[in-house]
Amino acid sequence: MLIIMSISDILTKTIPVIEIILMNILVMFIFALRLYRQETTIVEGMISTIPGLILCLLSYTFPKDIGIGDGIVMIIVGIGKGFSLCCLILMVSCICIFIITCVYLLISWINGRNPQKMPMIPFITIGAFGVEMLI
Repeated sequence: MLIIMSISDILTKTIPVIEIILMNILVMFIFALRLYRQETTIVEGMISTIPGLILCLLSYTFPKDIGIGDGIVMIIVGIGKGFSLCCLILMVSCICIFIITCVYLLISWINGRNPQKMPMIPFITIGAFGVEMLI
């Protein structure tokens, strides 16, 4: 689902609501299954939404830079992966964003063009795949 959201975010700079709803349904089903198996608790699920909630707050602070959809996706990822993995995914995403943005700004500066906004969901996807590969 993150790959589909990444493509949408790159092409249209938005995330369709239906994709968020479908991902949420899938993650809630997995979370309910983990609750049933007593692998997690509701409190752990609530705590795991903190990184996404912080992104949502940042989207209100910087409305033209971070979208609310980025925060919502991180909330869903947090519920699905847990707090520590969600923080790790966000950290890897931010490192990737920093590296790519530095290269992009340098290329834009050399070519004399104005840099464009970059979508965040593809970097969250890269972070999620990177964390899954490491674990």
